[in-house]
Amino acid sequence: MVVSVQFRNCPFKTYDYLTSMPLHKGDFVVVPTRALGEGDPLAADLDHLAVAQVTSLKVKSDKATAWVISKVPLREFLDLMVKRSMAK
Repeated sequence: MVVSVQFRNCPFKTYDYLTSMPLHKGDFVVVPTRALGEGDPLAADLDHLAVAQVTSLKVKSDKATAWVISKVPLREFLDLMVKRSMAK
């Protein structure tokens, strides 16, 4: 599967990423923003990773060459913050 994503600082353009995760439109994901050290995953650093929002799902795309790294569990985080503030 392929997801199209938008970055916060570039809302007018989408980028395609490969994924095997169950993602949905609106999900936030961590993706590489450029080649990670000639394919060496140990070369990854914060300068080459970004959070983006899924805008659509596709079966395939010739433009997708990099993989989604992780889904950001935003809903779970927000629920925990609500529970924590209610416990005070």
